[in-house]
Amino acid sequence: MRQPEPDPTAEDLLESLRARTRAVLAGGDTSAVLDDDALAEADELWRSGRQQDAAGTASVSVTLLWHVAMLHWLRYQALPDGAGEGDLSFALSMFVDVYRARPDLVPDEVLRMYDDGVLPRAPAAAVQTAVIMLKQTARNHDSAVLDAAIGKLERVIAGTSPQDHELAGYQMLLSQALQMRFAFVGDLADLDRAVGAAESASRIEGTPAVLREACLDALSEVLQVRFDRVGDMADLVRAIDVANAAAASARRRSDAEADSAKVATALYLRYRRAGQMSDLDEAIRILRNRVDRGPEPASGTDLKNLSLALHARFDRSGDDDDLEDAIRFARAAVDGLPARHARLLGRHVALAMGLAKRSYHSGSVNDLEEAIGLLRGVIRSAPVKNPDVLVWKHDLSLALRYRHSLLGESADLDEAITLAAAVAEVIAPDDPSRPVYFSNSSELFLRRFERNGRPADWERALQAARSALAAARDEDPARANYLTQLSRALVGGLRRGEGHPVDLDHAVSFSRAAVKASEGSAVQVAIHGVALAEALLARYDVVRDADDLEDAVSVAGSVVASDAADRPALGGAGLWLAFALRRRFERTRDTADALAGLASFRAVASIPQMAAADRIHALDEAGALASQIGRLAEARELWATAVRMLPVLAWRGLGRRSREGLLGKFNGMAADAAQAAIGAGSIGDALILLEQGRGVLWSLQLEMRADHSQLRETRPDLAERLDSARRELDGGSVAGLDRIGPRSS
Repeated sequence: MRQPEPDPTAEDLLESLRARTRAVLAGGDTSAVLDDDALAEADELWRSGRQQDAAGTASVSVTLLWHVAMLHWLRYQALPDGAGEGDLSFALSMFVDVYRARPDLVPDEVLRMYDDGVLPRAPAAAVQTAVIMLKQTARNHDSAVLDAAIGKLERVIAGTSPQDHELAGYQMLLSQALQMRFAFVGDLADLDRAVGAAESASRIEGTPAVLREACLDALSEVLQVRFDRVGDMADLVRAIDVANAAAASARRRSDAEADSAKVATALYLRYRRAGQMSDLDEAIRILRNRVDRGPEPASGTDLKNLSLALHARFDRSGDDDDLEDAIRFARAAVDGLPARHARLLGRHVALAMGLAKRSYHSGSVNDLEEAIGLLRGVIRSAPVKNPDVLVWKHDLSLALRYRHSLLGESADLDEAITLAAAVAEVIAPDDPSRPVYFSNSSELFLRRFERNGRPADWERALQAARSALAAARDEDPARANYLTQLSRALVGGLRRGEGHPVDLDHAVSFSRAAVKASEGSAVQVAIHGVALAEALLARYDVVRDADDLEDAVSVAGSVVASDAADRPALGGAGLWLAFALRRRFERTRDTADALAGLASFRAVASIPQMAAADRIHALDEAGALASQIGRLAEARELWATAVRMLPVLAWRGLGRRSREGLLGKFNGMAADAAQAAIGAGSIGDALILLEQGRGVLWSLQLEMRADHSQLRETRPDLAERLDSARRELDGGSVAGLDRIGPRSS
């Protein structure tokens, strides 16, 4: 058996780099430094050659430094313009340390790349190198370079006099570097040290006003980051105070209006914590002023933050202009950033969530596909230990949840649940976002329970909903969402035979509390009103208390009549209003209620943004109600429309399992339609409806069997691709089909 080759020693690696350097300098063979092995050897040598002294400070031999620096310098010279920027940055940072020990070893061309023609021995040289290294880290996420930059800054600070006015700038840079490392690794100790460094920078006396303002802004920023992670309100209060101090100083110095971006972001965070619209409106005002002031292009950070704030206001106000502006500003924030820029990930997320929200309200599949693609790319590109990956996985699960609602693909729901479970496994007990994560998990498990009827999914949905409410603070502006989710979980279980009837009393109480907590936002009142109407109707079905039925009609009717109700809320309220009116008709035999219920079902079916399954459901229920009151011609028309929509429901983009599952929910609808047609005297229509209803999947298959011989003659490549697509679409399995709940009678 062949034995594995031993790992190369540092001396082996050094000798290999010597050979590569000689090949270029003596023979001009640039391939010796351009291949991937060269970089791998230099990286391994750099890592293995670093040694720590008794104080824990890393050091590297001059010989090793020179060879690593030369490799990157030679690569920079050999690569085409613009392609070797990273190699140049690394080489320059290494040559600073080489110069300190052996200035004669630094190439003249390198010396000329510095402003004064000579690499200085002062701390400014190390700081300049650290800045170069931080820029390199922002582009390629190299943790070793970041560690080295932090080490350089720490050594400079340790050797700088407390009276030196440059010390504030060094401390501010160290704070930013530690904050960057926290974003990559997630160690809260780095974040605490970053706050300490920024605090120290802001307290140094004699610092020029402009630098002190920058230090205060840096302190405000890192305090906001820590608040977002830890949730300590004292951090946010301090962040607002120091940002206001920086803005006041700038106004005194320039005698002009100076709106602080840090004040705006802190106000936005306080809005998320306390829900005061005045904070959100002021944050948007400040950021709009900064974006619109010109003549210079707006800051990408300002654009992203303005996008997030407008998105949040849309959730409260329902103003479509806010959402459109949020997406527009998010796109502008992304434009022009390099592919691996450190800030690109967060900006892609802001754009993705705006697109996903627009899709949820408009029914746009294209928006949703773009959002999901962006989020997948962000998660793939992010450093493994980046703490924001947890948030981004949650965001992707939301987007997949939206797509499942819109298209019905069961794989989307399963993947969303997998992502939510991955988040739940690692979420910290003190993470302020725990209620959000638990509530999303509850909704996902509840949806799967409604699809497959498995009690285990309902139990997990209920437990997650209880956990979300228990983890939420009393003053949490999203508390109403958690109350509503718990109400929905309780009602969903009772409708499928789980839980206890007393749970309905709790569900109604939770929903009433959610509506009351949302009284400052008509949009949110409408959303939570839908859940209240559902809970009241569910309790009526069990207890038969006429007051519950009247309340359900009143609440659902108020939402339908509200100008503030968004399209999903309008559709949900319309359905529950129609169901409640039908129940009241069955109780009182008042035909006016039946006709009003028919109108409500029709209105829901006419909302183009509603999912196809919801629209067909409304038409199906309308047909049943029309048949119930003897309006057979109308019932035939309603059911015929529903049957014609079935191919839209079971479109080819879904897997075979999802298509059959969705069609199974409407099993028997074509027969009911045919019966109504016969009753209306239309035998021919009855036969057509039966054929359309039972042959949905077969007709889709036949459509893919059209004769493409002419295409094969003119474009055989396209014909082959079409055949490949046919084979792939034919490959679905029907094994393990989900249990489908019966249609309501």
